[in-house]
Amino acid sequence: MPDSEPKGEMQFAYYPLSDFDLMLRGTGITLGWLVEGIIDKAQLEVVLQNLVSKWPLLGGRLESVMGEQGMQFRVKVPLPGSEAEGEDGYAPFVLTSRDSEEPITRFIDVPLPSISDSLPLSLFKDTSAPSDPRAWESEQQQGDVPLTHWHLTFFRPNSESKHDRPFTCIGLTFSHVVFDGMGIASVVHALEAESLGRPWSVSPAPLVPGHNANALETTLDRIENAKGTGHGSDESPASAREVEYHSVSVLGPWFILCRIMWHIWQSIWHRTQSRTILLAPAVCERLVEDTREAAALHGMGDVRLSTGDVLAAFLLKASLIIFITSPPNTVDVNANND
Repeated sequence: MPDSEPKGEMQFAYYPLSDFDLMLRGTGITLGWLVEGIIDKAQLEVVLQNLVSKWPLLGGRLESVMGEQGMQFRVKVPLPGSEAEGEDGYAPFVLTSRDSEEPITRFIDVPLPSISDSLPLSLFKDTSAPSDPRAWESEQQQGDVPLTHWHLTFFRPNSESKHDRPFTCIGLTFSHVVFDGMGIASVVHALEAESLGRPWSVSPAPLVPGHNANALETTLDRIENAKGTGHGSDESPASAREVEYHSVSVLGPWFILCRIMWHIWQSIWHRTQSRTILLAPAVCERLVEDTREAAALHGMGDVRLSTGDVLAAFLLKASLIIFITSPPNTVDVNANND
């Protein structure tokens, strides 16, 4: 917890980030969706406002403070009804849009093929969005950079041809230090539910004025205490046991250098490209459901596999099978929660 809080701290809630979050400092991500039709920007803005009012953390700001253990990062969240929330010029999010001067067929074939070139980033990200991920934590810009930047690019039909259909590119730019894969998935699912008028739950629990405990660190501390005492905890013996996570390790300079060289080799020798793969909804749903069921049967149901986890595993296995075997074999999809 920082040594001191700013004046008027009761108007804000402060949610500290953990060391696991800080490993992702300096990383920004832009997600993109291509949908048929023209998205109503005004309606989307109303939905986003409702989203922030129910989940105030989304309207916060990333800031750094000097604490007892050195520099710490946290999200500063204006509480509902506070003067800070109603300040002129305070944007809980950014929503921009533009009309494309070129048709969608300039970038991709219509109807969409199974495999195609990825659409350019400029269709999903406005020039006002941070180009440098460090902008979210910059001392010069603290308090000025919203956590999420939404962008719409419209492709309006210019003729009556049935092949000239309207499309919209939806982009979401955010700092990876605040949102991991499951976190931003929760935001997208909440947006979908709010748009359709369906109920959805806020995660994490509602914030209180002043300092809030980090839910992950609280859980880890509770498990550590249970291991030390062996009793007096609600944690089961299974949850307090030692677990070796092979996907978590300390990286040295030599590993990082080898990793960079590997990417350069892949780019130059194998000429890797960014491509879009189209999967039918029924295929995607079947892949996800079957993999989750298989994980549960093998006792790995404690963490819910995301759609992205399953699709990434499928594409990696498919790629390996294609390059290693001739002719290609049937691909079995597996995933784990390490």
